[in-house]
Amino acid sequence: MEADIDIFILHPTGAFTADFLEMDIPKNMKQFIINIFTGYAIDSITKIIKETKIDKSKIAIENIEFPFEGTLDIIEKLKGPKLCIDTAHFLGGYSGDVDLIEITKQNLDLTSEIHLQDFNEGGDADHGALGTGKNFPIEFLKIINEYDFKGPVVFELPFEKAYESVQFIKQKSPEIELPEIKP
Repeated sequence: MEADIDIFILHPTGAFTADFLEMDIPKNMKQFIINIFTGYAIDSITKIIKETKIDKSKIAIENIEFPFEGTLDIIEKLKGPKLCIDTAHFLGGYSGDVDLIEITKQNLDLTSEIHLQDFNEGGDADHGALGTGKNFPIEFLKIINEYDFKGPVVFELPFEKAYESVQFIKQKSPEIELPEIKP
């Protein structure tokens, strides 16, 4: 069964960590606890790898509501897993105060999957059609196109929003070849 799956995406932490990071506590204490959560994530992922015998190179750690430096630390210490860039999580500030374009330029070699969506305030904030939220950077699309990114690019969206996103790409970056999709 594993042979049929290109990449297993893991979230290194959960809702409890996200809630904790919202608390107003001194920066040094927060960093200390982030380090503890990072250690737990490394231990948990190591256990998953050991028990399932999944090849580490088939695992990607998604940037979520957790400092991006911690996500990179997890990947580095596990020696093998890759990064899953979730554009909306970066645009929404879930992974800290980082720039999507700079992060992409610095980490595309480490990236094995991209979750492509916009961030917009409201209902399903981190799952918006491209062009509906926080000024989705067209440069991101151009970077992954010029790099000739070969990993999966996934719209975590219902069909209507995915279709709207494809139309956005065709309009804003017509040089990017896309499959024909009919509504």
